[in-house]
Amino acid sequence: VQGYQFDSSVVAEVLGQDQSAVEERLDALDSTFGLVRFAGELEHPNGTLSLGYRFVHILYQEALYSSLKPTRRVALSKAAATALMRAHGEQIDRVAVQLAALHEAARDYAAAAECHLRAARNATRVFASHESVALARSGLRMTALLPPSPTRDVLERDLSLTLGWSLINVRGYA
Repeated sequence: VQGYQFDSSVVAEVLGQDQSAVEERLDALDSTFGLVRFAGELEHPNGTLSLGYRFVHILYQEALYSSLKPTRRVALSKAAATALMRAHGEQIDRVAVQLAALHEAARDYAAAAECHLRAARNATRVFASHESVALARSGLRMTALLPPSPTRDVLERDLSLTLGWSLINVRGYA
């Protein structure tokens, strides 16, 4: 559920297993079946060491993901989002796009919209206006699924402003 690329520490936390046991199983999937590949070592901002893996082909990831029952997919997505947020602490902007997708899959639309806003603002900061437009629009789709509330209104306003500024950059003032 974490995506095409994933971290052994997140998988271990989601499954409630020891990280070294998860890494051994992932190594076996790599050497025996060729389903995943080792992608490198990484350190999360909270100091957790992890091994990165990726699927050999995105179709493998999509096939495994679609085989999950909807309730299991929601539970795993929520657990993966929680694990990523814990690993990144105050620096969750680094993984805002990934968190938005996980929250959306977990049906936590408020958190998904907030992460889309963070990701759109990040894209705007690095002059990736087209990506910012797409992310802001996705966030607005999430806010449409929320019940009316002052929090929703603030989120919708912020996403609309981010979208507006990004559209000015992409299409001009007209």
